[in-house]
Amino acid sequence: MIRSEIPALATLPTPDADAPVPVGEHGLLLRARLYRARPEASRRGTVLLFAGGNTSGETFLVPEGGLTVFLQARGWDVWLGEWRASPHVLGTLRDRPLPLGRGFAEERAVFNLDTAAEQDVVTLVRYVAARMPRGDRLAILGHCLGGAITSIALSRGCLQGFHVASFVFTTMSLIYETPLDGWVKAEDFLLERCLATDPGLRWIDPHRPTDWPATLQEAYAAWPAAWLSGDASPEGQLRRALTFMFGSPYAIDSLHPTLRGRVLGELFGPIHVGIYLHVGQNVRRGYCARFGEPDIVDRPRFGAGPCGDLDSKHFEGQRVTLIGGSENRLWHRDSLDLMYEWLRSTVSEGHFEKHVLSGVGMQEMYWGRNPRPVYELIERSL
Repeated sequence: MIRSEIPALATLPTPDADAPVPVGEHGLLLRARLYRARPEASRRGTVLLFAGGNTSGETFLVPEGGLTVFLQARGWDVWLGEWRASPHVLGTLRDRPLPLGRGFAEERAVFNLDTAAEQDVVTLVRYVAARMPRGDRLAILGHCLGGAITSIALSRGCLQGFHVASFVFTTMSLIYETPLDGWVKAEDFLLERCLATDPGLRWIDPHRPTDWPATLQEAYAAWPAAWLSGDASPEGQLRRALTFMFGSPYAIDSLHPTLRGRVLGELFGPIHVGIYLHVGQNVRRGYCARFGEPDIVDRPRFGAGPCGDLDSKHFEGQRVTLIGGSENRLWHRDSLDLMYEWLRSTVSEGHFEKHVLSGVGMQEMYWGRNPRPVYELIERSL
């Protein structure tokens, strides 16, 4: 969980509403936080934000109020949707010694991108839509895996009837292309090998590499030093673990000066093995499909017909903006380039844009030294 005794997080803006949101049949509680538009601003609408796979809505609250405060000042009601990958949700599960359902395999079937898209996204969109001012326009932004689950929900028709005016996906969407270091881990079936020896494995915590399964620790120890941070501080060691698990999340010198030391550690949590496995499957196939479907495949030419979640019919008439950074070391820019190419070649009606920002990395998009130009682009895209 995010700990409020960290000064840089204890002073975050206070939400106007903060509520648990029940989802599914296993008693999980999502979370929805509202930050109302500034009364002096010309009203623009309501926006729901989804963060990445082992982060929370705090992604959009730093530095100094982050994207949330920027959008408030521009006339937006901002909702932060904490889905099942968020430390605010997964943290409650970690207090339960027994897995959900009838065993560890069933829990992994609950914690994957399918259930997150079909249950979490739909539940949170419904919750927000029921509480937004009458006549307001609704926009959705998803960052990293938050973009993955919202685009899955869109592609499967789960959001029909909600009248979402625009979608913004930052860093990735339905196409999964990684740099070499990310691809190697997926192709080596590293997580699957961990589960073969430790079938009760539930999550991987970047804060505690000494608790990782032996297979994962051995791979970590053998990983090329040039691909990892050499910083010996606790914060540097966390970044080292995150880089091994996912890819480099940021370049420390490119971050806002308030984001140093312990505060960075509080912005990241563990990732559930079910979600982690699903991402690896998608990396191997190159695009998103359901959890457990075959993932060593000859990739079809995009546009030759639906494959996995690449079904264009629910993108007809939509407004979709893809935003990435040239320095992203976690998702290759092909993730957005190929998604844009697919949308433009298979959807007859719609408004689609792509922006790849020079000198911007994965988290620097929101946490950079001067994030305002990125915030302005996002606000125009909404």
